[in-house]
Amino acid sequence: MDFKAVFRCARCYADCPAGEEVLLWAEEEEVWRWMKWEEGRSATAWEWNFTSSCWQETNSLWTRYHNKTVCHNCWTEWSWYVKTGEDQYILDSECMKLLRRIGDTNVIISETVPNRPFFCRLCLQCFSNRTLQTHLGTHLGSQDRTAQTEPSDHQRSVHVQTESYLWEFEVGPGQWQAFLWDVQQILEDSYLDAMDTGGSHEINLTTNGFIYYIDIAAMTQTNPKTQRLRKIRRREESQITWLEDREGLLSKIAELEAQVLEMDEANKFHSRKVRTLTNEKQEVDVLLEESQRKNEKLTSEIIALQKQADHSAQVSLQEMWRTQHQGSPPSCSAIGVGDALFRKIQCLLRAAVPTSHHSQCDSMRQMELVSMEQIHNVKVWKNYQHRKNQLQEELKGVKVQSVASKLKDCCSWITLDTGLNEIIALHGTNEEKAKKIEETGFDYRLSREEGLYGQGLYFSDESCKVLQYSGALCNGMPSGVGCIIVARLLLGDPCFTNGPRKGERVEPYKDLANPGQGRFNSVIARAGIVGNAGQQQVHQEFVIYDGAQAYPELLLRFKC
Repeated sequence: MDFKAVFRCARCYADCPAGEEVLLWAEEEEVWRWMKWEEGRSATAWEWNFTSSCWQETNSLWTRYHNKTVCHNCWTEWSWYVKTGEDQYILDSECMKLLRRIGDTNVIISETVPNRPFFCRLCLQCFSNRTLQTHLGTHLGSQDRTAQTEPSDHQRSVHVQTESYLWEFEVGPGQWQAFLWDVQQILEDSYLDAMDTGGSHEINLTTNGFIYYIDIAAMTQTNPKTQRLRKIRRREESQITWLEDREGLLSKIAELEAQVLEMDEANKFHSRKVRTLTNEKQEVDVLLEESQRKNEKLTSEIIALQKQADHSAQVSLQEMWRTQHQGSPPSCSAIGVGDALFRKIQCLLRAAVPTSHHSQCDSMRQMELVSMEQIHNVKVWKNYQHRKNQLQEELKGVKVQSVASKLKDCCSWITLDTGLNEIIALHGTNEEKAKKIEETGFDYRLSREEGLYGQGLYFSDESCKVLQYSGALCNGMPSGVGCIIVARLLLGDPCFTNGPRKGERVEPYKDLANPGQGRFNSVIARAGIVGNAGQQQVHQEFVIYDGAQAYPELLLRFKC
């Protein structure tokens, strides 16, 4: 559908550009409709929906009512002319051209003669909207265009139109300024020529030392040098309040134009200065903020290194003390909240929750350490060292698969034997059992017989797994203080199981067909294998069947 032809004002006969709002009289509904059209792959008409406050596509209205479209400017001046619901009062564009040429004050609307609402004051006759156009053609050559009668109370003018007009250009939102007097006539002649004969809608004119391109159809003025575009408009005498002093008006216009140019230059200068100062301030702020962050970071690192060095030296001495005091009873030494190791362990436990784990596991992301104790048990340490020596002999020349732990940086004073897969792992337990582990170490004989991977000692490098056995939860909800033991763990040559091993009390054979090759030293259940009741294993777990392969280093008490 050619919307360019359809969206043409029935009064001023100007094409309405894409995106401009126009008004359409829907006679069946007796209401004005706000419309616009847009160009694209296919032209589309849109109507404003006041209920939902949005534009909606509606091509059907233009098919029925496109000959009753007026532009927004004409509607504000001329909407009263269309009589609601009666086609006999609507004049087509050709008839409007004739009225403009002879002066449309010579034709008034009269309701005295049925179906002939248009009364010609030149010849005192009534016409319909179809016969008026032919009749007006007879007056084009007439010199006497003076009305012979005044309208009565039941008559009204079709449109108030005199020889007075005013062309203006927009200087700001809602602010208009008149063109110079010599330009007024040029614009009016071009306007009437375009309306009556279909002449060019574009003209070039020079005023006040500047050249402008004027588009009568689009009602715009363009400065070719600056490419600045302004709106223009034509106002008629019914809307104009003339200033009596024409020279005063021209002087005022020139003065305002000079003031505007001066203010524009001043605003541009100050805007550039403000932008420069703002950019400089932002750069200084960024440098200050970065310097402050670096200072804070360096201060924190220095304090942490000092405390860590002190604690590492202390624990190194404890390693020597364990060797020298073979028969000493087990004991514990508290590590204060202000110690760097205290904060480090708390951060590591919060981070030792896989990112894909949620629900109950989220509790460990906000856990708070309550206390921390260093365990000193020379007897358990001696058993651990003895088992370590055995594994070294047993695995001499054997290539074992390496195992990594998320907690490898937990205890910086410990030198781990990676060849034996010695790692740091966590063991969750309650307060009563934690005390027994402090005194006698880990004992697999006290383990549950119904363990999913046999009757062994279970560890994990994921803090949310050991949470389940720490006593900090009751029915999945926080219930008090729980216990976690940070332990050294010897995995040796591990068996990576593919499923449950309920009822087993020892490690599996390396080769069932050849038992002489011996057994594995531990079992690892990785996340994703088939676990309990056919469900996937969620957490990684380490299982040993010899308590001497684990040594308790730290006892942690925490709350979720």
